[in-house]
Amino acid sequence: MSLRNEENFLPRSLAAIEEQDYPKDRYELIAVDGGSIDGSVEILKAASLSASHTILATGGHLTIPAAMNLGIREARGDIIIKLDAHGYPSRNFIRGIAERLREQPDLGAVGGRIVQLGETRAAEANGWARTSTFGVGRGPYTAGRKEGYVASVQCGGYRRDVLEKVGTFDEEIGLGEDDELNWRVVKAGYRILFTADIEFFYYARTSLRALFRQYLWYGDGRTLVLRKHPDFLRIKHLVPAAFVIALLLSLSLAFVSAIGRCLLAGLSASYALGLLASSALLARNKGWHYFPHFLGSFFVMHVGYGIGFLRGCCNYWILATNARFPIPK
Repeated sequence: MSLRNEENFLPRSLAAIEEQDYPKDRYELIAVDGGSIDGSVEILKAASLSASHTILATGGHLTIPAAMNLGIREARGDIIIKLDAHGYPSRNFIRGIAERLREQPDLGAVGGRIVQLGETRAAEANGWARTSTFGVGRGPYTAGRKEGYVASVQCGGYRRDVLEKVGTFDEEIGLGEDDELNWRVVKAGYRILFTADIEFFYYARTSLRALFRQYLWYGDGRTLVLRKHPDFLRIKHLVPAAFVIALLLSLSLAFVSAIGRCLLAGLSASYALGLLASSALLARNKGWHYFPHFLGSFFVMHVGYGIGFLRGCCNYWILATNARFPIPK
């Protein structure tokens, strides 16, 4: 388990680990703190767990992949499960992953359904927007209830021998480390199984500002994955950035030409129609009082991801330019 400043969610996460319906002598918890300044470390030290557990409080600023790799080096088992202290696993999480990995030798990883939780109305809306195909497209967050093979899972379990073959989490990638590792697993010839029988409950961001920052980093992180694996690219990865570019260009042209104003009006109307329709469909199921929240959640996710993706592309261009034309000393 990797964490930093999760004192509000850590007690529930630890309780879920204690409540697992798997023999306590057959799994262990490795908790790696990546530099918390709240009471997270104290909560870990005070926890009473039946299973073996180790606390690694580095005191330094660690990224999620760096913390995970530190924990993997300490772990003794033949199955590694990635947990996030910002949420908690279902009671059958460990058993569900272990049984499937042992029953199917060709599997490299197993993951379950991501269930979004919210402490406030805004957080609930943010979470449900993340499970909508209009919000994030098709992927681990929008997977249905059918078991099947997928390209990636979040908070999955891995066979140790597979990680020894393909490598552990890439520490150069701050966000998107799951997708990058899973892509290597698939390219090595293994399959990844999604099953809705197990679930990981994740607490969504409580404000639009926090959601924007999250997707800003998601977009940036996606470019890091694509630099290493260009064949990972999908159309959905480019759509938010294309939308931001089109919006900025049409806005700029609108000040100098009637064509620009028409383009801006057309783009705005098209997006607004999709935004209103998707928010209404979601609100019809979740409650109409969430409708204005969904409007903000979708827009923030799309723009945040798009800007982050463009920022990542610019950073890569700057690095590549400096490498080709180094500044003389």
